[in-house]
Amino acid sequence: MKLRQIGRHYFDPSKPAVIPQFNMELWPGYTTSINEYDAGALLNIDVAHKVLRTGLFINFLSLFLLPRIFF
Repeated sequence: MKLRQIGRHYFDPSKPAVIPQFNMELWPGYTTSINEYDAGALLNIDVAHKVLRTGLFINFLSLFLLPRIFF
């Protein structure tokens, strides 16, 4: 698995769920932590997802901000 670390989470960029109508990708991933308690160590593994925009920022501006400025 070639996971990419973003912050404290790990994501798999090779298996994105592409959402073309919103110009987004959803990367599956997980987060882990190990804590020590009186009874022993606790390993926590949780599911995480990363939402990424695939469009250009200038397109976002032209769709939402520029019409409000000029009208």
